[in-house]
Amino acid sequence: MLNFASNWGPNDKRRSRFTAICHGLIWCLRNFRNNRLFNQVIMNSTNGVDYIKSTMFLWIKSSGKWSVSDWKDWISSPFILV
Repeated sequence: MLNFASNWGPNDKRRSRFTAICHGLIWCLRNFRNNRLFNQVIMNSTNGVDYIKSTMFLWIKSSGKWSVSDWKDWISSPFILV
């Protein structure tokens, strides 16, 4: 998945954002697995998707590399604001 992301599309900024999203997705999935195994916390898929979306928004917004300011725009299309 990360190999695909690093070669995705002709636009370097979009490719960089897509790679960041893939890294965040892997981190969130690992976090879900660890919570389930070690803390017996089971998250349903709807809450999991919302957690991934909000985590990625906060990561990308706080990095300062991209201009992301509005949650509504991020949810509609995370690649438009590149």
